Amino acid sequence: KMTGHLLVGQWKIEKSKVKSLSPGLLEEKVNGYIHLIFYLDDGSMMGFSDLRKFAKVLLGTEEEIKILGNLNKLGPEPLAKDFDLKKFKSLISNEKRKIKQVLLDQEVIVGMGNIYADEILWATKIHPQRVASELKDQELAKMYSNMRAIFVEAIKFRGTSTSDFRHPSGQPGSYAKMLKVYQREGEGCYRCRALIQRIKIGSRSAHFCPQCQI
Repeated sequence: KMTGHLLVGQWKIEKSKVKSLSPGLLEEKVNGYIHLIFYLDDGSMMGFSDLRKFAKVLLGTEEEIKILGNLNKLGPEPLAKDFDLKKFKSLISNEKRKIKQVLLDQEVIVGMGNIYADEILWATKIHPQRVASELKDQELAKMYSNMRAIFVEAIKFRGTSTSDFRHPSGQPGSYAKMLKVYQREGEGCYRCRALIQRIKIGSRSAHFCPQCQI
């Protein structure tokens, strides 16, 4: 949930004991953060780390898992091949909520958190308090394009490590160096040099440029 990650590495078995762990897994196993390890047929292993113990593990077939809890209500993946502009517009254009709230709703689009919602809105020059249904077609098209481009770039840099997030290899994500607006309150906008502001929308923070996001 809010913290934790999966780590992937190699393993060796000798007398039913793990004798060799990848550096990331070894470090966390010593610290007691690894709560579950899957030993895979190809000789690799996948460790589940959760420092704050917020997460849960569900075991079953793909069909069984997809109908459990709220999983069957999740929206489409931002980079799914069948998630085209038309589908994106259909999800956003009828929403009466603020666009920032819509982007964070996992039943609308899955996997978009506070960081990427702020970055997408900044790139599209849209204020986070705009009502989603009032956005023009060209704004939605630009937002869709920016959303996909930003997620592709974030994956390339292994995500954004602001606390304990790590790539499955154990490396921290470095996309934080690329952020244009998130957690830059009081700093100059990279486009117009106006000072970035932060407001609360619902219970979440929103970072934006008051001059070029309208």
